[in-house]
Amino acid sequence: MTSSSSSQHKTITDGVDVHAHFFPAQMPKWAERFPGAKNPFYWIRQNSVGSCTCATMMCGGNEFRPLTDSKLWEPERYLDEQARRGISAMALSPTPQNFYYEAEPLHTAEIAAFQNDALADLQSRFPKRFYGLGTIPLQDPDLACRELGRCLTTLSLRGIEIATSCNGQDLSDSKFFPVFELAEKLGACVFVHPWYFPQNDRFAANWGQWLLTMPEETTAAMFKLCCAGVIEKLPKLRLGFAHGGGNFSWLLPRMEHGASVRPDLFQRSTLDFRAFAKSVYYDSHLCGAEQLRLLVETVGANRVMAGSDWPYVLGEKDLKKSICEAFYDVDVARKLLVETPRAFLGI
Repeated sequence: MTSSSSSQHKTITDGVDVHAHFFPAQMPKWAERFPGAKNPFYWIRQNSVGSCTCATMMCGGNEFRPLTDSKLWEPERYLDEQARRGISAMALSPTPQNFYYEAEPLHTAEIAAFQNDALADLQSRFPKRFYGLGTIPLQDPDLACRELGRCLTTLSLRGIEIATSCNGQDLSDSKFFPVFELAEKLGACVFVHPWYFPQNDRFAANWGQWLLTMPEETTAAMFKLCCAGVIEKLPKLRLGFAHGGGNFSWLLPRMEHGASVRPDLFQRSTLDFRAFAKSVYYDSHLCGAEQLRLLVETVGANRVMAGSDWPYVLGEKDLKKSICEAFYDVDVARKLLVETPRAFLGI
């Protein structure tokens, strides 16, 4: 990057991170709230003074993930640090472990409501610094729509976060269409984050679930939604995908070629993978400048938004720096950091 480009990039101080996670510190121990439930619910265990980690994310009675600081449950303590890096606001969404689509729907609805209330509290205490993306009991579309409505009308959240599938059912299943339909009607953005991985045993080693399965799950969700024509039916729906949309942009030519040589395998003659690719949003978290440039070249800067996966270890340590180093053009960097995130969130 030239010195003049570097100087221009310094003028970007109002970046928005659309991919940041939150886990309420006072999350109840749901196993005690729901005796007899089969789920090994997640909770945060505060560790003793002198421990090498400040807390541990627990899965039932088992340790799931060490937490070295309080970012996950006290994001407000890190606002100044983010601002120094050019990120003035974050869209907070629940950590995916807390979707609980496999639980009893009424249990999931209560857990979702607790998290959404906590997000709304943060958003109200730090307006224009935090934007909440709630969670819903997606396995029960009626309950899901009820909580989605509460998120937007009562809590004033910006939208919702959902997983790439729900109990083995694809998001393209017609049972979920009312959720997307209501999201469009309410002006809610929908951020799709990979979770519920198949073949867990096969990919358990070497962090394979995070490095291999997450991108593939996102790609599969996008492929299915495109084939089902969800965006064509709901053209105003703001649908975004985490981790740069997985491998979708890279596989786009292959999907187009396949649809052209085997149209008999696709139910819609109007199927257009490229049009779909340019009609949805992607976060920038691809972990590589070349990959990010390819995504922007493929779908346009007005569809790619800054996202770090904060505060997890796989996430971007300095979101603005990674984007500015990938693009000499300050206008492109500004689109990713400011304009596209705000468009997706409906700010």
